[in-house]
Amino acid sequence: MASKKYSLLQTSEQSQTVTKTSNSTFFYLLILANLVIFVILLHLNSAPQNIQVNFVDNRISQHMKDSNTLQIKNSGNKQQPTIPVPDMSHINVLPIPSNPDDQEARFQAHNNNSIHIDNSKQLFIMVLSGRKDKSKRDGIRETWAKTVNNKNIAFLVGETPCKYSPDLVESWTCDLKSNFKSKSSESLFNSDKQQKYEIAEARITDSILEEDMTLVLPMMDFYRGLPRKLKLGYKWVLENTDAKWIAKTDDDMFVKPDELEKLVKKYNPEENLIIGKIAKGWGVMRGGKWAEKEYKKSNYPNFPVGSAGHIISRPVAEYIVRNIDKLHDYQGEDTSMGIWMEENKEFKVKFVNDPHLSNLGKCDVEGKFIVGHNINPAKMKQCFSGGTDSPKVG
Repeated sequence: MASKKYSLLQTSEQSQTVTKTSNSTFFYLLILANLVIFVILLHLNSAPQNIQVNFVDNRISQHMKDSNTLQIKNSGNKQQPTIPVPDMSHINVLPIPSNPDDQEARFQAHNNNSIHIDNSKQLFIMVLSGRKDKSKRDGIRETWAKTVNNKNIAFLVGETPCKYSPDLVESWTCDLKSNFKSKSSESLFNSDKQQKYEIAEARITDSILEEDMTLVLPMMDFYRGLPRKLKLGYKWVLENTDAKWIAKTDDDMFVKPDELEKLVKKYNPEENLIIGKIAKGWGVMRGGKWAEKEYKKSNYPNFPVGSAGHIISRPVAEYIVRNIDKLHDYQGEDTSMGIWMEENKEFKVKFVNDPHLSNLGKCDVEGKFIVGHNINPAKMKQCFSGGTDSPKVG
């Protein structure tokens, strides 16, 4: 009996010992956990505070930086570097989608909704326009575009700007000035002026996507990029419309769409035609705004003068799009057109010098259906309401 009591007592003491040991272990683990939490909080409070720049346009983040520079990528990528920027909290900058494909879908959806197609018409009018030139586009929307209810008209703009701010590049180009070429990419892209430029351009992208009749093209938008813009515009029109004729105009030209529609019906759309004010034997300039550095001959082949616009038949557009990456981009979209046709081995194009296309800037002259150039929004309204043969909205 005594032995049994002793056994029960021993078991009770062992149980108390285990309980005390478990309580001690739990207590020490609790202290250790609190220490870990304290260290983590201390580390977070001492970490440098950087502002992460997100662009509205994912393509901007891709084009703005090359492989040798500090990358700014969308928030879906791992190990995303951050850079300090000045306070821009007063500027509304939307975050980019985590899925980069969403941005492309955004542009595509805009183009599908923004361009109004009427396949009963033979003519589609492309208007080359700069990203910042909304006032010029508004001037056209308020005048001659209304005569056809904004149908078969598209303002062609690039979805991204030059990756460098204007003070860093040579005029009309996206090429760095010589005194900046030796600087590191990081120093160029981290400057306050560059950061402000990128944020401002992101806002412009948002504005463009709110506009009607804007066709956003996958390219950088700068003057020397006009040949590329022309080719991409043709590509979109061929893929999305049944147009037999495509007109190229600028946002400083006054146009009479109904008269142009009548004009093209006088020609055969199956022929390889380029209609415009045709330049013949013009000398190649080697300096200034129209400096040509790639075409080696001293005189250009025939080409339609850019300031008067031009119209091409669908077969010519198909040839250009079919060879879109083979055809070199020369200094201007008009001279490039002439050189492309000179290099064309598939067929011989016919240039038609038509007096209805003019670059004299006189919109009140009877029988002029494309009038260039340098017509600002105020004069555009005068042309629309005051010209002797200006169209009226019925």
